[in-house]
Amino acid sequence: MWRTRQDRTMTDETSRLTLRVIVPDPPEVGATVEVRPLVDGTDVVATGLPGEAADPPFLLLARDTPLMATAEPREVRLAEAVRTEECCGALYVTIRRDADRVFW
Repeated sequence: MWRTRQDRTMTDETSRLTLRVIVPDPPEVGATVEVRPLVDGTDVVATGLPGEAADPPFLLLARDTPLMATAEPREVRLAEAVRTEECCGALYVTIRRDADRVFW
């Protein structure tokens, strides 16, 4: 299930989460590899923080990945504005597991 802080709505429908790793081709100076989470095909970062790059794999897909859902909810940063979080914002998601379901 996908719930946004803006509307705080939730449905009983199960959504599909896909993690897409984006590698610039050809490589550009300053371009980064990104992990783009998609919920039912919708790019979460593009929707929540338009025009910004998502966080890189070394932050989100490491061995002790913050994306691993546990019974204890955890807040995970998916993207930060180019300037800084303090200035222009960041996109966070709270992830938790309840039995066989994961909630974002």
